[in-house]
Amino acid sequence: MIYIDPLFTWHADGYHGPDAAQARRTGERNGHQWCHLFADEADCAELYTFAARLGMRQEWFQRDHYDLTPAKRTKAVKLGAREVTRREAVAIWSRAGTNPPQLSLFNSVADNTSIVRKRARK
Repeated sequence: MIYIDPLFTWHADGYHGPDAAQARRTGERNGHQWCHLFADEADCAELYTFAARLGMRQEWFQRDHYDLTPAKRTKAVKLGAREVTRREAVAIWSRAGTNPPQLSLFNSVADNTSIVRKRARK
């Protein structure tokens, strides 16, 4: 099964990965709104296939999820992704044996739909 969590606000200012410039540009174009597309299995074949239908490239996969913009989220729901709360997302990731992004943050704001998070500088 493919899942999608609620939109949240994330500014890429503190992120310094190889795709940082793209993350900042994409965030600016989309009001810094993001969500996660993920599966309930550690085997991600179903997730890769679904993401390809959204126009996502496999190299954008991040360990156990894809980051989506609001427009991609809308399309994913139309294609059958099941919407879940943050609390449900954490439970699904835990059952699948993967670690949700920023697990401590998700646990502390499990029912919020708008959060701000910054990745720590390395």
